Amino acid sequence: MNVSGRKTEIRSRHGLVAAQHRYAAEAGAAVLARGGNAMDAAVVAALVLSVVEPWLSGIGGGGFLLHADGITGAVSALDFNVRAPAALDPADYPLAGADTGNWFQWPSVVEDRNLIGGPSICVPGAVAGLAEALERFGSIGWAEALAPAIDHAERGLEIDWYAAFCLSIEAHALARFAPTAALLLEDGEAPKAAEGKHRPMPAKARMLRRLAREGAHDFYEG
Repeated sequence: MNVSGRKTEIRSRHGLVAAQHRYAAEAGAAVLARGGNAMDAAVVAALVLSVVEPWLSGIGGGGFLLHADGITGAVSALDFNVRAPAALDPADYPLAGADTGNWFQWPSVVEDRNLIGGPSICVPGAVAGLAEALERFGSIGWAEALAPAIDHAERGLEIDWYAAFCLSIEAHALARFAPTAALLLEDGEAPKAAEGKHRPMPAKARMLRRLAREGAHDFYEG
């Protein structure tokens, strides 16, 4: 399959937002246009990515963030990466001795236990980290930051060529579990791209609305 595309140079005196997905960048840029600051835009874009590109970004993940103050030049860092469970035993993740061709080229583990299924899950840091970043450096509230992501979740996951391509890569793993198969696959296979096509995400929308209503702490304590 040959895929080509063209990007247009964009200039702005009031800030730019770069993201892997255009919907995330557009949501961040809209925040700047309304008078929000760079951190507002970054958090909004990250939350939208959790909906429109869930195979690479999500509130069930973690991250790292650098903030540079445009006036003082002070630089701050937030580490909200995932944490391994306290009872984790490395012996439960023996190396397979072969490359499985995963996204990150990590050494492969038997049955992909570090990548797929329950044993791969760590304590997520994304919600806490993004909320902390907004509280420390942002100017908008948590509920307002979540609003664009909620809108996209209510609309559903757009199945364009890139979404179909990414889901096709992970279709075998997604098909192993009924919830992921029901959410992202069609009859056990990756959905075909089509203009205006969306996969419903009502549960994701409900969860994001609850986070907006109850606050970030509810993700861990609710």
